[in-house]
Amino acid sequence: SKAFLLKLSRLFFDREMVYQKIVPSEIHRLLFLRFDDKIGDMIINTSLIREIKLNYPNIKIDVVCGQSSFDVIKNNPFLNQIFLFKKGFVSSFKLAQRLKPNPYDLVIDFRELTDARTLYILNQVNAKINIGIKKEGYKIYNISINDDFRKKHITEKIKSVLNLFYIQNPNLNYDLHLEPEDLKKVNIALKEASIHPPFIVINPYAAARFRNISLDRVLEMIQFIAVPIVLIGPPHKHEDLKKFIKENQLSNVFCLSSVQTIMETASIISMADLVITPDTSIVHLASAFQRPTIALFREDRQELEQNSVIW
Repeated sequence: SKAFLLKLSRLFFDREMVYQKIVPSEIHRLLFLRFDDKIGDMIINTSLIREIKLNYPNIKIDVVCGQSSFDVIKNNPFLNQIFLFKKGFVSSFKLAQRLKPNPYDLVIDFRELTDARTLYILNQVNAKINIGIKKEGYKIYNISINDDFRKKHITEKIKSVLNLFYIQNPNLNYDLHLEPEDLKKVNIALKEASIHPPFIVINPYAAARFRNISLDRVLEMIQFIAVPIVLIGPPHKHEDLKKFIKENQLSNVFCLSSVQTIMETASIISMADLVITPDTSIVHLASAFQRPTIALFREDRQELEQNSVIW
């Protein structure tokens, strides 16, 4: 059904756009599309947003994202406005109506995937320039960056976009802004559990279950660690973690149930002396706060799966 909708949308919305070179002084308002709502990908894109804004402070930058990724940019000082999207045609129509009044000069679609919703939004926004990644064959993109990024680190994709703005040697550190309330809440939780530095954060869970670290494997790790350990995971996994701690009588291991949101989790990570995690958004949170990290990657098993290289 997605393939059929994409073909249909190409008939109605994939209109011809004339190639235009980017002239930063002529870009007054920019829209950044992030329809996948992936937390890790949004964290990565914070460096792209910051570098454009610092180099061209007069450009207003808006973002379209979902609720999950919204949490990591809601306090971002480089953004002008954030638009939330929901799934479904009606929601896409409403989003288009909110975006259309804004005179966008440029839209950046950072995903390599193209879907019907993206083509519809681009058509309705009607910006002067649309930038896409590997969008050859689509008429609505003035500029398509067609490099093969499968065997390059993700920062190379960011550089390729920044090059269009003539930004050389950018700072590619991720850019997260914690709220004082989140830090305060986490400090209280650590104090109540009598957890003092140094401590280690272990995250067993990834977005895809086949990347998870089994709790049996976590138990093997814990045997070699003498300092306090905080186990983190999505709220619906907290009971499993507490049961695991109780059954194995782990006196130096804790699960802080009061920590619920991604930014509260980020606050814990910002204080940790070491983070151990599978390939997931927690890697990017640890990188954002420059925490020492042991990241476990699944073996790349086919040509298209190059996560150990890309991330």
